[in-house]
Amino acid sequence: MNELNDQSRRYALFVGCTVAYKLPHIEAASRFVLEALGVQPVDLPFSCCPDPNGVHSFSTELWVALAARNLALAEVRGLDIVTLCNGCYATLHGCRERLVGDTGLRKHVNETLKAVKRRFTGQSRVLHLYEELYRNIGYDRLREQIVKPLNGLRIAVHYGCHCLRPKQMNPPEDAEQPQWLWEFVEQVLDAEAVHYLDETQCCGAGIREVHPETALALTRRKIRQVEAMGANAILVPCPSCYLQFDAGQRLLLRADRPRIRGTPVFYQTELLALAMGASPDAIGLQFHLIKPNRMKLD
Repeated sequence: MNELNDQSRRYALFVGCTVAYKLPHIEAASRFVLEALGVQPVDLPFSCCPDPNGVHSFSTELWVALAARNLALAEVRGLDIVTLCNGCYATLHGCRERLVGDTGLRKHVNETLKAVKRRFTGQSRVLHLYEELYRNIGYDRLREQIVKPLNGLRIAVHYGCHCLRPKQMNPPEDAEQPQWLWEFVEQVLDAEAVHYLDETQCCGAGIREVHPETALALTRRKIRQVEAMGANAILVPCPSCYLQFDAGQRLLLRADRPRIRGTPVFYQTELLALAMGASPDAIGLQFHLIKPNRMKLD
């Protein structure tokens, strides 16, 4: 489980746009956890990753070049990148895989990067934060930091699409049967993992701008399933999925026939920070739209 359990490990933290501009409480919880673990991530002048849906659909060349510029910033410092966002992970990790495997594309992109005095070499890896917590920090070390086990919670996990797909980008674990976050719920948080039918199904976030009705239908389907199985919390590693479940449920609950009760959603490090002793207000739980049950978290 702990492939590189090195407490002195340094890396560049890629916060991403969604967290920085819409969900700063996720960044606060993540930095609380990293500080508690004695990790001091390096902040670099990254740009947008860029977005794996919109920008990629407009211009693959632009998408890869902008990603390569971010990768080059970490490479010159000799640092791996750890992302907080599934979309950022898909872009940075996926583009790195493309560039390493395609000599012609790499040459073309590096010609473009000369304008900003950068060069992609492929020396730095890209990891999702949940992968960093599993592989390099390790669940044994995380358990040592737990002072308030969350054994009152029954948690359903939603991985989201971009950290595991497409399979061609060499995702960190099995896209069809991922395990690490389920193990995190039980082995680190001491909570109960609640499984449900469509665990790897999209939450709807990817199409909410073009077909909001279908997006909300997907959200409703997943919420109904986790509620039917008795979950009282949802864990996600993705800020976009967090927004879809949090804001999407509020829209559904305002409907005439919502068919859901409303289940609070948490980014992974929010639950970890709580279990490490952080107060709910210190990590911004008051900003959740679907309010957590404070009796179970304080």
